[in-house]
Amino acid sequence: MSSVPPRSSAAQGLSTGRTRGALGRRSDIGGSSPFATSPARYFGSAASALAGEGSAAASPVRPQSTAARIAGARRPPIRCAANSSRSGIASPLSVKSRSVSCDIDALSIIAMVAWARAFPTRSLSMRPFIAAIVLACLAGPALADTRTLCLLAVDAESGETLVDIGPGCDERVTPASTFKLAIALMGFDAAILQNASEPELPFEEGYVAWRPEWRQATTPTTWLRDSVVWYSQQVMLRLGEKRASDYLARFGYGNQDISGVAGEGDGLTHAWLSNSIAISPREEAAFMQRLVRRELGVSQKAYAMTATIASYGEQGDGWQVYGKTGAGLPRGTDGRLLRGKPYGWFVGWAEKDGRRVAFAKLVQASEKPKVPPGFTARDSLFEELFARGGPLEPAPQ
Repeated sequence: MSSVPPRSSAAQGLSTGRTRGALGRRSDIGGSSPFATSPARYFGSAASALAGEGSAAASPVRPQSTAARIAGARRPPIRCAANSSRSGIASPLSVKSRSVSCDIDALSIIAMVAWARAFPTRSLSMRPFIAAIVLACLAGPALADTRTLCLLAVDAESGETLVDIGPGCDERVTPASTFKLAIALMGFDAAILQNASEPELPFEEGYVAWRPEWRQATTPTTWLRDSVVWYSQQVMLRLGEKRASDYLARFGYGNQDISGVAGEGDGLTHAWLSNSIAISPREEAAFMQRLVRRELGVSQKAYAMTATIASYGEQGDGWQVYGKTGAGLPRGTDGRLLRGKPYGWFVGWAEKDGRRVAFAKLVQASEKPKVPPGFTARDSLFEELFARGGPLEPAPQ
């Protein structure tokens, strides 16, 4: 468990009701006036105290947002933390949050309550307003829960595991749109895909069009960028079941099952859509490692073009990142899809100063999230792995 720094004197004062002000006088609210010291520092301490940051059992685990750093406060410790003995990274096994707007409102409430307590005579007219905001926030929807099931990072050259966190690293689930990386390798190797801009296939009525941007001509680049399902299906149809099965066996890709679920579409065009094919995060990371090492038995062009269309450019502290997000639904014990509890994936590899690292992250939401869970997995992984001073930096000699 990562260590938690002791609370500041202001934070301790808020919990005990006793502290000294900036001018050495006791404040009626258990601390100095918010205007006797830096407002950011004051309200940062207030946020920490109200969140119970001093508890050793509750450790903040996600890199701070810019706003939180400016305020000098950590996010409320409402996540479970687990450490990797190799890297010391803290893993957000449980992440609870409202929408961004409500999160900002919560900080505003802390500030207004502290101001009201510091200046009771001046804030009488504000109290109904403050109470209304507090009640509105408390009356909001139940907190959504997004759990990190697995976060893995592996040195692509040595195979050394750099980060291995979470209870679900060996559990097979739907690959969802991360399967597009496998399709890209197969498509380029079989010359179905020519380069980053060809073939450009036209949209036709009857194709899957869950998103407006899918209703247009699509190239390999826009296919991966916009995660266009119908383009994946067209490539798979051109491959055929025999060739696709041979490739997946060569790749060692999960359970390699593209037979499909009875009554839920042809396996060749639906297997990766919460259907018959399944893969674990550890298997995803191993697949990415073999892709980086070019050990999958496809052409050099297939490796190069897949990297080209999967590039995220430079991220964090100078890492060149390549990868694919994905989101799909789990199945219950009865085999039915569990609506509203989607998985979110981000898998790929990164390069910096001659080092190459394969990674996989899998999260799951407890209800339908406002942000696609694949984006949540991607953005949090960028912060967790690629920031300056992160777990991928070489250990000091």
